[in-house]
Amino acid sequence: MSDTTRAALYGVATAVLALLSVLGYVSADEQSAYAEAVAQSLVALATLMAAVKTFKQRGDTKAE
Repeated sequence: MSDTTRAALYGVATAVLALLSVLGYVSADEQSAYAEAVAQSLVALATLMAAVKTFKQRGDTKAE
């Protein structure tokens, strides 16, 4: 996952959290906690995707 994609997803999540806050579904403290959780989840997802990509590339280069 590229930095641009990660930033875009974080922006969308932040916008959704802001909307939910304005509508009264989440408090400011909850919004802050959820935003931190989203950021950490995106980093974890990017790391997992990189690991899977590396694993797949390893399978393509078999020793003969």
